[in-house]
Amino acid sequence: DSPTIKQINVTASDTVEDVTNKIEAVQQITAMNPAQMLQWVRRTKGKVDLVLAATHSHVQKVDRSELWAVMEQLRVENNNLKFVYWALHCKNIAQKICNVHNPNMLDVAGWSPDIKRILQAFAKDLF
Repeated sequence: DSPTIKQINVTASDTVEDVTNKIEAVQQITAMNPAQMLQWVRRTKGKVDLVLAATHSHVQKVDRSELWAVMEQLRVENNNLKFVYWALHCKNIAQKICNVHNPNMLDVAGWSPDIKRILQAFAKDLF
């Protein structure tokens, strides 16, 4: 049972408004399963540097153990993929989605003008 993935192409020249419009244009949005999304990326895209899963606020629906197992499998396969779980409409993520023992995983809650710098620093292993 393969998930329906709706890929949104985002470029460095897109503004926040551009990205918002692209997201709002997607029909039939449902809560995502980050583990299934990572498995889809692995099957269809191969080795990538970073996957950013942006969601409204569906943090309580995430199967953390499944996500952690997929990230561990990627590590075993020598895939150094970084994963960001971004809950746009949350002030904080009470129960962390990402495994604190895996430096390739990051939780982000809410929106900040600093988000671009935070993501760049994470992608470049600066923290």
